[in-house]
Amino acid sequence: MPEHTSILNLILRSIFVGFGFVVPVAALLKTSNLDKLRFKELFILTGVQAVRLGGILYFLMFLIQTYFNWDYVKLYGSNQLYYWYSPIMYLLISQLFWIKALYTKRYTLVAIAVLMLLLPSAKLLLLVGSMQRDYLPATWSMYSMDPFIELPLNIIVFIFIIITIMLAGGKFKKIKE
Repeated sequence: MPEHTSILNLILRSIFVGFGFVVPVAALLKTSNLDKLRFKELFILTGVQAVRLGGILYFLMFLIQTYFNWDYVKLYGSNQLYYWYSPIMYLLISQLFWIKALYTKRYTLVAIAVLMLLLPSAKLLLLVGSMQRDYLPATWSMYSMDPFIELPLNIIVFIFIIITIMLAGGKFKKIKE
């Protein structure tokens, strides 16, 4: 797999994971300051837009990668669910945000953001599969980085990307006016 594809995959997964952590916190925060309220709403809306488009891009990149590695995919055999599960779940959950009623209501937004965090997780699928096969929890860490490093990095990347999109779109000027 080319390096630029794997970096883009990491960035897109950071958007999904960061969205699952940051947006519920932002949505549940209450403020009476109108500028902070406008910033919070703009931040959430920009995050929703990034997740919508990120879900489509992530799935398209997955399909392209699958096409070029089809021989490897055929070898999976019984593990087809593990291979297809995360990209399909990211696509389905992210596309729910095209429905305006789902992201404008606070608790619905929080519920879908938490689903975005938990359901597509390869760790969740690994946990369920390992319980079925009685694998030891000590072997779970070999599938990813240290979660204490990975989670804060995902949150920082998400916040950085969303604020960069807001700055590039000139949306900060609209808040101050």
